[in-house]
Amino acid sequence: MKLIDVVKNIDNYDDEMTIYAARPWSATSEAVVEYETSDGKPPETANKLELGYFLEVFLVKEFIEGWNENNSVHIDHESVCKRVIEYAINDA
Repeated sequence: MKLIDVVKNIDNYDDEMTIYAARPWSATSEAVVEYETSDGKPPETANKLELGYFLEVFLVKEFIEGWNENNSVHIDHESVCKRVIEYAINDA
């Protein structure tokens, strides 16, 4: 799955889940959404694919909700994904 697919479908994921993605982050980065392990380490799937922590699902949902509230026009998924990546790099 690609990071843009995760962002497009973010409402389908449990808030307790975490997104893991390949660096450098882009809309086409390989990504998985999984629950963290009890010891806080990335899950096996993320390790096998060599994916690192990106953001928790609840943070992405909150960010997109807040961004949508401040925009009166429909924003395409590519732009939303780009802003989420910028948020992960600069503010999270």
